[in-house]
Amino acid sequence: MAELPEDLCEFLRLGRQLEYDARRSHIGKIQLKSLSDVAIATIEVFPESSSRVFGCYESLEGTFHVPVYDLVKYSEDYLSEGLFCWLPTVQAYGTVDAEHSEITIFPGVTWKNIVKRPLTYLDAQWNSSFWSKAKSLLPWLYFPFHLEEREDVLEPYPKTCPVHQTPVTTKRVSGHRLTDLIRTCHLEQWLDARREFPCCGVPLDERRLLHCSDCFEAQQQWVRDAYAAMPVGDATPNTAGFVECPGCRSKFSYRDSSTYLDQIHLRCGTRVNVISPPEG
Repeated sequence: MAELPEDLCEFLRLGRQLEYDARRSHIGKIQLKSLSDVAIATIEVFPESSSRVFGCYESLEGTFHVPVYDLVKYSEDYLSEGLFCWLPTVQAYGTVDAEHSEITIFPGVTWKNIVKRPLTYLDAQWNSSFWSKAKSLLPWLYFPFHLEEREDVLEPYPKTCPVHQTPVTTKRVSGHRLTDLIRTCHLEQWLDARREFPCCGVPLDERRLLHCSDCFEAQQQWVRDAYAAMPVGDATPNTAGFVECPGCRSKFSYRDSSTYLDQIHLRCGTRVNVISPPEG
């Protein structure tokens, strides 16, 4: 198999297994596939936020499609899918935990390294002392995101923006709260408009975006226009600080940032201007 490392192929061709003490491991007893059983497959990973960085596409219905060569045929304690595999996109061994939206790889590690110290890699999901060998992947940087109810696929960013022909680079940002709010409230419109700014920005961490500068500015202008076009309804709070939304008619506290932010009622997306009651 051209996409698999030759030393791995030879190991599986001979029907060999990794040797370790399963009783002293987290992963437990596993059995590797024979070479003839190894085939490319796709694991669908949901876009929940990683514990290490601000998430991406969480407000969208869909999944990242991660191509893998699963190497585990049987596991005594876990589902074998993604438990240990070869990821051809990044040319590395790793694990794909679809349930917890975690993709971990071992850059530069060979099959010879794994055979020599199997548990360093097999147990890395559970044992933090092995994390020096591991790297957590941000899926939006490497794998396409397939929308559930549309035919759109949000591809990983290329090195050059296909619309503006400008480099995709890193930008430091102080926050993008309003952008996230408007995108959530006007999701269908954003997906349609995104064709004009396909590289508008995905997070590398809490302070940096990968982006095309022209796409970023185009999206910001779209956000400003969308915000300005939102109808504004007035609402007066009662003595407890609750107002009735003029859009959905539900009551909410305008002091609660989880329901009301930047004049937007997050439950329905209505822009609400809270008016202070007259004194006296």
